[in-house]
Amino acid sequence: NKDKTLILQFSVKHEQLIDCGGGYLKLLPSDAKVEELNGETPYYLMFGPDICGPHKIIHAIIHYKGENHLLKKKINAPADTETHLYRFVLRPDQTYQ
Repeated sequence: NKDKTLILQFSVKHEQLIDCGGGYLKLLPSDAKVEELNGETPYYLMFGPDICGPHKIIHAIIHYKGENHLLKKKINAPADTETHLYRFVLRPDQTYQ
């Protein structure tokens, strides 16, 4: 997406009230071995709701130059059974929404 805006959008509906879990979207490198996908699999971007006990936030983590950068803006994640739309916009000037 060099010199272009990247927009990731998806919806999440938890079928039951959850106490601990998430609904992430991960943007993987083209050479990722999806058959062996696990928590250590490298990614470029991870985005989505994370709900665990009292912590209910939307994570956005960008992997850049060998490091993961957690975006500092805190957004509360809903913990209900409704459908929620999540959108992440990354612009070429390295700003995001």
